[in-house]
Amino acid sequence: MLFNALVRVFTLTKKEVLLPLFLLITSFCWAQNGLEQKSFEFLSDYLEHHKSTDTLYFEYVKAYESKAQITGDLEKLFYAKSEYIVHGTIFSEKLQHAQQLLQIAQKQNNMLYTGLAYNKIALVYYMERDLEQSLHYELLAEELLSQTNDLYNLNKSRFGIGNMYYSLGEYEKALSFFNKAATYYKSQKEYYDLRGYVTSIRYMGKCYYSLQKYKEVDTILKLGSEQAPHLKKTPPRIK
Repeated sequence: MLFNALVRVFTLTKKEVLLPLFLLITSFCWAQNGLEQKSFEFLSDYLEHHKSTDTLYFEYVKAYESKAQITGDLEKLFYAKSEYIVHGTIFSEKLQHAQQLLQIAQKQNNMLYTGLAYNKIALVYYMERDLEQSLHYELLAEELLSQTNDLYNLNKSRFGIGNMYYSLGEYEKALSFFNKAATYYKSQKEYYDLRGYVTSIRYMGKCYYSLQKYKEVDTILKLGSEQAPHLKKTPPRIK
């Protein structure tokens, strides 16, 4: 009698534990499959209007990534991997996503996205403050992007290289890349290009100051003061 009662209690306890667990797993799988049936626009709209700390945020990213893998769309895969990299918290996982993007881009022999993948690997290391590794991959990115028509990402990469050289105390090399970025931004028409130009020449001034080239510093200050009235305290939102 006592033995049978104990068995019965044990059985009920297992059910009480396993049933909620089973329901949780089932609902999770159902939700994931359900999200993958949604459009890219639906998923990206959620991601753009919710924080990465929201419970379902990375489930939406995963669904977006799964759909992109099926279609082989590098642009959409890049978007999903970027979400993991920018909003993730674990270094090894972020690096894995960036390396996976690189492998996919290389497999498709796509120079642009291979360069952008190197850029993401550089970003992962930069977020860890490993400037030497970050610089290594950013230089690889710049080399490939310079062979494409994507001047925006090319000069974004050049500015990043200049920033890392500056942080490492290699001011002459930093100047070269800041100058290239400034030349590009100056030739563009958008407001954020103006901010890119002003930021680039500001760093050029800092490099000249560190090199004790004070005449060049004065020239940079004059250029900056000419553009300062055009800068707004609150930048316009990107549409």
